[in-house]
Amino acid sequence: ASAAPTSGAWAYEIKLDGHRLLARIEDGQARPTPRGGHDWSAKMPALVKAVQSLGLNSAWLDGEIVVIGKTGTPEFNALQNAFDRSRTESIDYFLFDLPYFEGHDLRATPLVQRRQLLKQVLGDHPHEHLRFSADFDADAASIIESARRMGLEGVIAKRKDAPDESRRTETWLKLKNKLRQEFVVAGYSDRSSGEAEIGSLLLGVHDGGGQLVYVGNVGTGWDAATAA
Repeated sequence: ASAAPTSGAWAYEIKLDGHRLLARIEDGQARPTPRGGHDWSAKMPALVKAVQSLGLNSAWLDGEIVVIGKTGTPEFNALQNAFDRSRTESIDYFLFDLPYFEGHDLRATPLVQRRQLLKQVLGDHPHEHLRFSADFDADAASIIESARRMGLEGVIAKRKDAPDESRRTETWLKLKNKLRQEFVVAGYSDRSSGEAEIGSLLLGVHDGGGQLVYVGNVGTGWDAATAA
C-alpha cells in the first residue's frame, strides 16, 4: 500500500527481509514449507528440531525465516548465503500467525486471538531460534519512521479482526521504506582483467507485453572466490 490505513483497528509488525515459511506439524513431526510447497526439512534440520521442541502434536506455524546481521537487523543476502553454504543453523524463525492448532482450524478466528494463543505457545517453550513477531499499537506514521531510522525494510499493517485467508486481501498491507525489484539474470560479462571470474551480471525485467527487456548490469556484492 502507498499509505497507512485510516479506519479500523490495526496492529503493525516489522517487515522482515527474509523468506515466508509455514511449519506444518503432524504427529509431532515438523515440516518447514516455503511458498513453493517444497519440503525444506533436509535443508533446515536445526529449525525442524526447534519447532519440534515445542511439544505440539499438530499445528501450522506461519512466519518468516531471517538471518540477523551484525547491525542487529535482518540481512537477505546473509540468508541466501546460509542456504548456499549449508549453514542454516544461523537462521531465526519469526512467527506471526497460528492458523491451525491441535485439531482446531483457527483460520476464521480473528487475528488478535490467534496471535494471543501463538504467544502463549512460544512463551512456555523459549528457544533461541524461535521468536514471536511483536506488534505495535502506536500510530502508523511513528512506527514507519522508526523502522526507516533503523534501516528496516518497512512494516506490515494487519487488521486485528481479520481471518486467515490464502489470497491477497485489504486486511494485510505492506508499507515499505525500501523498494525492491526482482530481475532475471540473463547472462554475465567476464572480468576486464582477464581473470576467469564473473565481472558483471546482465539483468532484465519482463515488460507489460511479456518481453524480456535489458535494464542494466551489476558488478558488486561478491568477493573474488564467489566470482570465480
